[in-house]
Amino acid sequence: MRNDRAPKFFNMDFAEMRTITKIVTLYYQKGLSQAEIAKQLSLSTSKVNRLFNYAHQQGMVEIKIHTPFQLTMEMENRLKAIFGISEVIVVPAVLEDFDSLIESVGSVAAQYLETHIRDGDIIVAGGGMTMLGMIRQLNPERAFDVSIYPLEGGLQGNIVTDVNYVVSEMASKFGGKAQALHAPAFASSAEERNMLMKVADVERVLGLARKANIAVFGLGHCDTNSRFAMFTGLSNEDMHCIRQNYGGVGEIVSRVFDIHGQPTALEYAERVVGLTLQEIKNIPLNLCVAATPDKALPIYAALLGGYIDVLVTDELAAQAVLDRFDRDFRGGRLEGKEEE
Repeated sequence: MRNDRAPKFFNMDFAEMRTITKIVTLYYQKGLSQAEIAKQLSLSTSKVNRLFNYAHQQGMVEIKIHTPFQLTMEMENRLKAIFGISEVIVVPAVLEDFDSLIESVGSVAAQYLETHIRDGDIIVAGGGMTMLGMIRQLNPERAFDVSIYPLEGGLQGNIVTDVNYVVSEMASKFGGKAQALHAPAFASSAEERNMLMKVADVERVLGLARKANIAVFGLGHCDTNSRFAMFTGLSNEDMHCIRQNYGGVGEIVSRVFDIHGQPTALEYAERVVGLTLQEIKNIPLNLCVAATPDKALPIYAALLGGYIDVLVTDELAAQAVLDRFDRDFRGGRLEGKEEE
């Protein structure tokens, strides 16, 4: 291959070539400033600057960036380009144990929220371990006049992962105000859910939640050992039905969606006391915080469904999402030619 740059190099004055070589060597290897180089070589600063720029223009200098964040930044850019979302933050997989990973991802999500929150914001939040990890890392520099509401009702069992606890703690950290939703997240029947939705306090809180401009939530999967299965009390047979008959791969605040991000398992959705997937989608900024490789499929499907504007995740989950996209793109899955 012909090198179009070579004639320019060989037509240059030998002394000037040596001078350029000295300049870039002193700058990049010795760490001298252009003013220091000019003094050392008895040149004017303007000439050093001109020769320095010329070296770059002619490809005489190649800059390589070596950083542990380089790979994750490439993942971030690719995920943004593929799914058309505004921001992706991928946390390097330095520590692989669950608690450390949740703490790292939660810390990054907390910093993002602290940076983007404004007085007057209305925030809705989900529950779960990842959300709790984020709340524990919140440390805003000042108080914010914000209102915070739950995306769904409460749940039985571990109080610290309950959405009402998360909302209360978030409001305490920001110095804002919170209101609980005094109803179960998952009713025993559609009829019971409809009755609960008509309770004045439940109707009022959900009405306020629908006015939110920021939503913060995690994602769940639909395995029998999932948080979704545990707090809804659904049997192994129910979870098998959700996965096999309805194609459920993930859930956002108890609302199940399939591999294409479409709402599914509607007979179970009719028992949820909370915002619908479409209502969540209508919120201007949806911040999803989800980590670990077992969340890759729910993340992938939620991105296809358009439920995420900002994603905070870890390196292993991000790579698994990209691998899934590559596989589906090659296999024609994204045109709906094949089902999960």
